[in-house]
Order: sequence, then C-alpha cells, then structure tokens
Amino acid sequence: MRRRIRSRDVCTGGVLGALYVVVALITVSSIGAAGVVAATMAGQLTASVVIDRLGVLVLEETAVSLDRVIGIGLLLLGTYLIVR
Repeated sequence: MRRRIRSRDVCTGGVLGALYVVVALITVSSIGAAGVVAATMAGQLTASVVIDRLGVLVLEETAVSLDRVIGIGLLLLGTYLIVR
C-alpha cells in the first residue's frame, strides 16, 4: 500500500529539520559537538520509547520495561557526563 505524501507533512519535516540545525549550531558553542550529538541521541531514543509505548505511527504498543527505563537513565547519565 502506497501512502500519499501531503505537502503539509513535507513542510513540517522541513521546518523541524531547519529548527534542529539552528538549535544545534547555537548550542554547539556552549556544550560542544559531542554534547549536541549525545543530547540528540538521548532525545531520539527516549522519544522512540514513548512512541513504542503509545503505539503511534500504526505500531504495536510495547510496554515500557525496566530494561528500557534503565537504558534511558544511562543515556541521560552519559549525556550529563559528556556535557559537564
């Protein structure tokens, strides 16, 4: 089944991508390139756990396990250690 791409979807992705680039360029001077990459990865993986839990994007709902919570905690701890 082929999904029709709507111009709103494309525009939203473009605006969010441009916003990310602007924020990354502003914050790289204060937290460094490694901090920006670590924060980006931690944010994306945390968001993916939430998306899995809610079943967004026509995905099967997946419970938040202790392993996932520990993983998110370690991601945040690693980001903190890189940025400090």
